[in-house]
Amino acid sequence: MTAGLLLAGTLRARPQEGAIIKVPFAFSVGSQRLPAGAYQIELMTHAQAGKDRIEVVVLRGLDRQAYASFVSRLVVVEDQAATPGLTFRRAQGQEFLTELRVHGKRLRPAMPNTQVAGEADLALMAEPGTSGR
Repeated sequence: MTAGLLLAGTLRARPQEGAIIKVPFAFSVGSQRLPAGAYQIELMTHAQAGKDRIEVVVLRGLDRQAYASFVSRLVVVEDQAATPGLTFRRAQGQEFLTELRVHGKRLRPAMPNTQVAGEADLALMAEPGTSGR
């Protein structure tokens, strides 16, 4: 006899939160090295301040085949209208992603090499009109 499975309720997909940022140099996030280019930043788990401490982030290359996914710590929730951006630290001759700002959230990759002591921080902001979904 064949058994059937009935699912009650509705399954809905939530739109991903994100922004598009152009990075003019190659950079590292965790153990992954990504080329220069335009990236869609997607927040996959929709972390909420006061409730969640982590967020899964995806960087998806728009003009090149590049992809990275990683866990980030939710540091602060800011003004939703704040301009999205990325912050990098230059160390050992390369740039390391150290912070993301998107949809009012400030996130830090939860990876060892993002804590590296470096020469200087470099901030990149999204260009007007390039916010994602």
